[in-house]
Amino acid sequence: MSKLPIRFVSVKFSTLLIAVVLLVGVVGFSGCAKASKSKEIEVDLNEYITLDIQGKDTQGVATLTFDSELLLEDLLDDPDRGEYFEDEERKLTNLIESITVELSDTYELTNGDVLSYDIEYDEDRAEDLEIVFTDLEDVTVEGLAVPTEYNPFDDVTLTFSGVSPFVEVKVEFNCSLDTSLYVTFSTDKELYARGETVILTADYDEYDAEENSFVIVTQTEKEYVAEAEYEYILEASQLVDKTELFDYIYGEVQDFVTTELSAHAESFYIGLDMFDVYGYGGNYYTGELAGDIVVESAYLLTQKMDQVNSFDDINELSFVIKVPVIFTEIDATTVYYAYIFATLPDLQLDADGNIFVAYSDLYIGSKYKTTQIATYDYLVTDNVNDYEIAEIPVTDIPVFPSLSAVADPATETTTETTAGETTVAP
Repeated sequence: MSKLPIRFVSVKFSTLLIAVVLLVGVVGFSGCAKASKSKEIEVDLNEYITLDIQGKDTQGVATLTFDSELLLEDLLDDPDRGEYFEDEERKLTNLIESITVELSDTYELTNGDVLSYDIEYDEDRAEDLEIVFTDLEDVTVEGLAVPTEYNPFDDVTLTFSGVSPFVEVKVEFNCSLDTSLYVTFSTDKELYARGETVILTADYDEYDAEENSFVIVTQTEKEYVAEAEYEYILEASQLVDKTELFDYIYGEVQDFVTTELSAHAESFYIGLDMFDVYGYGGNYYTGELAGDIVVESAYLLTQKMDQVNSFDDINELSFVIKVPVIFTEIDATTVYYAYIFATLPDLQLDADGNIFVAYSDLYIGSKYKTTQIATYDYLVTDNVNDYEIAEIPVTDIPVFPSLSAVADPATETTTETTAGETTVAP
C-alpha cells in the first residue's frame, strides 16, 4: 500500500497549523498594545492664565491666577491625544504641577508699564509627553485710575476791604472736588496798598492728598493785585493840585476868624496874651481883621506804619495860620498877629484821584497858641514820635484869598459835606 497521500495530508496540516498560530499571535499582539503617541501638542498657557490689574496709576497691583485643573482636563479630553494622556495621567499631572508662572512686576504699577511672564516647568516630562508650551506675549498696563489734577485757586474767591495801604484780604475757598481735600491759605503779609501784589499760598498735606484723596495739586502759589476803592494820602505831593480842598478849608478858616472876632474875641486876647501886656481882658471887646490872613506853613502828618492802630488818624493836613487883628476899643492903630491852626484828618483819594474826605472832621483852634512857635509845636513837635511829618511849601498850595478880592457869590457856594462824601468846590 502506498504512503504518499499521508505525507501530503501531514504537510498540509502542519502548514495550516503554523499559519493559524501566526495569525493568532498577530491578533493577540495587536489586542494587547497600548495607545501610542500620535503627534506633538502645543499648549497656549494664555488660555489658563487670568491677569487682574487694579488700583491707581503708580500704585497698581497685578494678580495672576493659573488654572492648572482646567489645563489637565483639557489635555485629557484632547481628541487626538486624550487617550494617551489618560494612560500617562500621573506623568501629566506631575508636569502640570511643576508649572509656575510669574510676572516681572506686580506692585506700584503705572499705566504704560510692560510686564513679561517668567514660566518654569519640568522640561524633561514635557519632552517625554511631547508637550510644547508656547511663549507668552508681554502685557502693557492700562486702565489704572489716574489721579485728579486739581488747582485749588480755581475755587478761591478773594475780597478786599479797607483803605489803602491798609487793605485786608479775605479768602473764601469752596472745593469743587468730589473727594475731600483740606487746604488752608495764607498771604505774605497782613495789609496791602492798592495795586500791590498779594502772594497767596495754598497749604495742604501732600501725602493725604495723593494717597487718600488721590489728588495731585497743580499750583500752590498765586499772585493777585490788591484792590481798594480809596487810598489814604501819604505823600504831600498828592495834595498840591487839590484846589477844591484848600478852597474849602480857607473858607472855613475865614468864617471862623470872622465869627470869633465879632463874638468871641477873648480867644484872640488870650492867644495874644493882651492881659499881661495891657491889662485888658474880658469878653466885651471886639476885633477886626487888619489885613489878609496868611498860611504861614503847612504839613502832612502821616502815622508811622509800625504804630498805627485802627482807631488812629492815618494822616492829618495841618496849617499854621497868621491872622492880623486890630482891637479898636483898645488901640485902633496897632496890628496884632494871632496864630491859629487848622487840621483835617484822614484825607483819601478815590480810584480816579479825586479827593475824598469827611469835611466835618475839620478842626480850627486858637486858644493858648500865643506864638507861631507854640502853634508849630502843637502841630509838629508834639507829634514827631507818632507821625512822619512832611512840610508842604506854601508856594505849592493856593494862596489864602485876599480881603481885597471881590467875592462872586455864584462861585462860592461850598457847603460842608457829611462824613465820607466828596466835596468839589470851585
